[in-house]
Amino acid sequence: MSRWQDQDFAGILARKPIKRVSETPPVRAWTDVNAVNLPVPLWMGWIMGSDSGRVGMVLGVVVVYLIGRRICFTSPQEMRTVTRGGWLVAALQFFPIPQMVAGTIGVELVRGFALAQPGELGTVDTLLGGFLATLTTGGILVVVAAAFGAASRGLRRAASLSTEG
Repeated sequence: MSRWQDQDFAGILARKPIKRVSETPPVRAWTDVNAVNLPVPLWMGWIMGSDSGRVGMVLGVVVVYLIGRRICFTSPQEMRTVTRGGWLVAALQFFPIPQMVAGTIGVELVRGFALAQPGELGTVDTLLGGFLATLTTGGILVVVAAAFGAASRGLRRAASLSTEG
């Protein structure tokens, strides 16, 4: 019996592509990307918040993480796309334009609901305000990460198709 025959079925085994086992599990990748993306937005949020607003921000960070963790189990392939793009968003913290835009949108939304003090840069001083500002900021940055990840995935597929053909 040759090495390509299955002893149970006595038929030739199909050659299957070997799945990469070195790929990071989605939950681990999400945890890592989430932690690496926290410094600049959290620092900027901490400056904009006070008292219970900061508690709301911490709760918002936990909720964004837990939602992402849940998605790792329900849609792992999509979460891999988000985490790939998340590394680029993390690198952009050295020039934090996306983080600043997302944070500004979050704070302006909260100010629109009168959950922050009025003014040029209103302080987020309510629990709900901090929570909503963080969910908004985190949601925007996750969407940006997903867009970068999808672009990366498309470029990789295009490159693999051009090398095959």
